[in-house]
Amino acid sequence: MMKIFDYFRIRQARKLAAQARRRAAEAVASRTSAAARAPAPVMADALAPSTSAWIRALPMRLRPLQLCNAYPRVANRIALAWSDPDLVDGVFNELLLDRRGGRKGFPPAIATEILRLHAWHEQRSLAARVAAP
Repeated sequence: MMKIFDYFRIRQARKLAAQARRRAAEAVASRTSAAARAPAPVMADALAPSTSAWIRALPMRLRPLQLCNAYPRVANRIALAWSDPDLVDGVFNELLLDRRGGRKGFPPAIATEILRLHAWHEQRSLAARVAAP
């Protein structure tokens, strides 16, 4: 025979268990959505998926294919900064200016690709400034 207190104790235990399951599910969903929102880490030895998409969006004559093959880390940095004009200016300055002295630099073909991208970025920035009221 069940006593009235047993009924309330069981009911309270079920309520607490349901609340714990709900909190656990919310925590998992929160971690999952935060992981989905977080940018993918930039890989040093391979092109990031966002970099591949950036390359496909560029005009064919500007695609830095040799850079991507030889220095995927550098291509990832440029692609990550590409949508922010000030940030990409900083990336190009780091790549093109030798502030430490004695750096070997990029091979000519890769330097040409970087310079071509930089020139196009400059034209794009100038056009955006002219178009802005």
